[in-house]
Amino acid sequence: MSKDPAFLFYPGDWQGGTSTFTRFIKGCYLDVLIAQFNSGHLSLEEIKTVLGSDFGQSWPTLQKKFKKDDDGLFFNEKLHTEIVRRKEYSKSRADNRKGKTHVKDMSNISKTYVPHMETGNENKDEILNEYENWTQQIFDGNDQLFEQMFMREQIPQSPNIQFWIMDHRDLLNRYPKMRPPNQQAFRNSCLKHIRENYKKPVTPNGKTKSFADSKSRIDEIIANKFGPG
Repeated sequence: MSKDPAFLFYPGDWQGGTSTFTRFIKGCYLDVLIAQFNSGHLSLEEIKTVLGSDFGQSWPTLQKKFKKDDDGLFFNEKLHTEIVRRKEYSKSRADNRKGKTHVKDMSNISKTYVPHMETGNENKDEILNEYENWTQQIFDGNDQLFEQMFMREQIPQSPNIQFWIMDHRDLLNRYPKMRPPNQQAFRNSCLKHIRENYKKPVTPNGKTKSFADSKSRIDEIIANKFGPG
């Protein structure tokens, strides 16, 4: 299989992850990312070669964006994940075009229909994966733009906030029509969900009190009609 000539670029992630970088640092960062894409994990000497005379000025800031593997080579984890994900997806598409399937019962499905299904599922899985990543960034404190937006709202800090952040993600999983198209829209949607719900009490099992009351009432009706379950 020939080398993949591209990798996915997410403007929202880039904006959030480089919001404190100057344009100069952003340019250096992109150069190192492209070098990793073309050559794999990089030694410090290779990074020095890529950055040239800009190494001393840029690397102290950029090195926090890179991890070290077991061989002491540097790599950006997000880019590494995207490369692997895209490679696996390309392989699955190639296998489908060759008529390979992982489920025997699908062997009679029309070959013209399989790519159509795959594209739809890939788009769905991709955006849900992004929602998971963006939610985790908020939890880890790595989404500075969201933190700034949250601070401007002056919402009291509370453990319940984490529940509503997760509830927002689950809501988007259940209702496709509500799904925001990019990370900034996701931030806005999440903040709106928190703003509208943070005052609602949450029970110890992680449900809102209104949900718990409704479920309790339903359980009571079932028990009265049919006896204990």
